[in-house]
Parts: sequence; C-alpha cells; structure tokens
Amino acid sequence: MWRTEEYFSDWGSDWALSVGKRIREDRKNVGLTIRELAEEIGISPTHLNRIENGERPLDSTKTLIRICQVCRVPLEKYLVMYGLRLDENDTPVRRAFPRIENSAQEDAIEKFADLLISNDLTADNIASMLNTATAFAEFCDKKNREDKKKAEQEE
Repeated sequence: MWRTEEYFSDWGSDWALSVGKRIREDRKNVGLTIRELAEEIGISPTHLNRIENGERPLDSTKTLIRICQVCRVPLEKYLVMYGLRLDENDTPVRRAFPRIENSAQEDAIEKFADLLISNDLTADNIASMLNTATAFAEFCDKKNREDKKKAEQEE
C-alpha cells in the first residue's frame, strides 16, 4: 500500500507549496474556510494553514483522503503529484477492504463510513447501527447457505 508519509520526506518546500496551493484551491472551490475544512478533516486550522502555505508538508494519508472527500476531488489528483497512480479498479476503500468484490459493496462501505464520521450520530446510534448491520449480515449468510443447499438438492 502506498503511504504518503514515505513520499513527503523526499520533497522540498517548493513541492510542499504546490500541494498546499492545490489544497487551498480545492477548499475555496467548495466554499470552505480554513477553519471549516480543518474541522472536517480533524486537524487544527493552524496546521492546515501551514500546509496550504507550504510551511509544513501534508504528512498523513488519512488527511489527504479526507481533504479529497470533503473537497469532492479525486484522490488521483494528488497522487499524480507523488508520481503515483491508482489503477482503474483501485480506490482507498478497496485498499482498506481487499475482499470487496463489487461496486455495490464499495458504495455501502463509503456510505456507512460517511454516517460513522458525521456528527449526526451519538455513540448509542452508532452501536445500534452496528448491531443492526451485524444481525442483517448473519441473516444474509443464513439465507445464502439455505439457497445454496436448496440449489444443490435440486441438481
């Protein structure tokens, strides 16, 4: 798996400044202040300001992914700056969950993750949601086993 941390250490301040400028442009394109974006991605406004000004490198893959999500830009836009490319079927979700088999699963994981990181849910809501998802997964497993057994009997 690629890790931005490995790439940042090799780049000079000119490179950090070009990344920072791109982040500032993307932030402004979605109408966010430094404070708003920093809050969304989980870093301090001072830290983000220093990144945008090239005074500090973007030093976390997690931060890069969150910036892309919040600013609604493809991750590849930044990866090419490191000389990296995602192949057509490679996404951060697929890297995190290598057993994903289709885009429906990937979409479900992204939606589930968006819910979990939103500020709209309490700890109790999250626990309830996880219990419901686990119960549903168990139901689906049981149903799939029954369907498979039935199909084998019909053969």
